Amino acid sequence: MFTAAMDLDTIRITEVGPRDGLQNEKKPISSAQKIEFIRKLSKSGLQTIETTSFVKADAIPQLADAKEVSLGLPVTDNHIALVPNSIGYRAALEAGYHKVAVFT
Repeated sequence: MFTAAMDLDTIRITEVGPRDGLQNEKKPISSAQKIEFIRKLSKSGLQTIETTSFVKADAIPQLADAKEVSLGLPVTDNHIALVPNSIGYRAALEAGYHKVAVFT
């Protein structure tokens, strides 16, 4: 909770569109389209982009290409992946991520 009395030196905004915004789309979105979307977001100056999530493909089919999308992007500290467990964490590391977000 923020109050007027709080002194905030840094605020980090994380763009989650490539992951959260695309995961519920009914029509399949190609890996190439996702990569291009993320590249355009990166060029806009966003500091942190949650590019994908390493989840079970049958749970969220739209993110089944997490590794392919990740390998199609440059490795940067601006890109993070959402991981639900140690399996997803290892997959994110194998795909080159330096940072991950964990959900519980």
